Amino acid sequence: KPVVDYDLVVIGGGGAGLSAAATAAEAGCSVLVIEAEERTGGSTSLSDGVFNAAGTSVQRALGLEDSADAYFDDYMTLNAWRQPAALIRSFCRNATETIEWLLGLGLEIPARHVHKVKGAVFPLSAATPGLYAAGVEWPPRGHIPVGGGAAYTDLLYQYGGSRGVQFALRSRVLSL
Repeated sequence: KPVVDYDLVVIGGGGAGLSAAATAAEAGCSVLVIEAEERTGGSTSLSDGVFNAAGTSVQRALGLEDSADAYFDDYMTLNAWRQPAALIRSFCRNATETIEWLLGLGLEIPARHVHKVKGAVFPLSAATPGLYAAGVEWPPRGHIPVGGGAAYTDLLYQYGGSRGVQFALRSRVLSL
């Protein structure tokens, strides 16, 4: 077999792997995603798809003011300031850019408030797509797309493919 070189080889085609592949392809890299299953998606595709972010276009469409700094303060307070502050600050800031990137690619998150399913016990999110508040959080930061978690992975698979990402499905990496 001929040897093929790639700028990046991603092991695992779940949400994180597909995001890495799409981002690298946007930057002009040649990318191969190796996935053990017969399709991409991983556990992300099985989830409700709640994506927490602050200061987003979805929040603004509902008239809500929020910021990455407010998200950081809430996150750290809820965790008794026992998390690495620099890491959490970066996480909070990058979440907004990431959700806006996904929305720009076509992810659909309706600008509406959604609530927990009545009678649901932890941890179950909303019954419908939209902006979701978990517990005492205000403003709500949980963005739930149409199609749940599979919406992310389906979108990133399609987008990555359109940018030249190659996929090796039903392929398992045994060693490096």
